[in-house]
Amino acid sequence: MDVLTGFQQNLIKRIIQKEAKNIPSLLPEMLRGLLTRIDRPTIEQHVQWLGPVQWRITGNKLTRKNAMRGQALGSIATLLEGHETSKTSWHCAAIDGHSILYNGTLKLSKEEARILREQEIFSLHSPPTLHRK
Repeated sequence: MDVLTGFQQNLIKRIIQKEAKNIPSLLPEMLRGLLTRIDRPTIEQHVQWLGPVQWRITGNKLTRKNAMRGQALGSIATLLEGHETSKTSWHCAAIDGHSILYNGTLKLSKEEARILREQEIFSLHSPPTLHRK
């Protein structure tokens, strides 16, 4: 299972690297098209701003269109979940898609969510149920 997860994570890493370095490849273009079709943020937005819950949502939606890439995004979500609780990397975890926001441990007020959205720290893909009145 670890080897499979490593291959899945490596696939996403290679797609991101090819895109960043403008290396001709169909992989980034195909992923970009799939993400557009399922109305999800770009892979760059995932990397920059989104935490494991958002990656898993995208992976689940993508699995319906392309199982290999959907499962690969899910394996990245698993990797990111480790950062949320790691003593050495918890401070690097994304706010948008962080597990404590989605499991109810932490709730944001509407004002807090508005400020985070204005600062482009929180996306519009976040569920409205996060915010208390």
